Amino acid sequence: MKNTKKYMYQPGDIVIVRKDLDEYKSYKMFAGPYKDKTWSIHPDMCLMRGQAVHISGIHEYGAYLISETDEFVWTDEMFSGLAYNECCCNSDYWYCHSRPG
Repeated sequence: MKNTKKYMYQPGDIVIVRKDLDEYKSYKMFAGPYKDKTWSIHPDMCLMRGQAVHISGIHEYGAYLISETDEFVWTDEMFSGLAYNECCCNSDYWYCHSRPG
C-alpha cells in the first residue's frame, strides 16, 4: 500500500469536485511525491462537477482514485475541499457530513 501521509487527502475522505472543473485546463497536485505535477482531465469528469466523491486510494502515478469511477485519476486542484459540514444530494439520497472530533 502506498504511503499516503504526505497527501492532502486520504483514502476514505469525502471531497467535493470543483464546480468550475474545465476540460481545457490542467490541474496540479499540491502535496505528495508528485507535488506540482499537472494532469489534464477527460471531458466526462466534468459530469461530476459539484458532487461529493470518496477518495478510494492513490494511483501508482501519484494522483487520487475515487470510488465513484475507476476510469479517471484526480488531483488536489480538481477538488474544492473536504465535504465536511455539508449536506449533499448524490443520486437518490441525501447525506450529511460533520468534521470528526
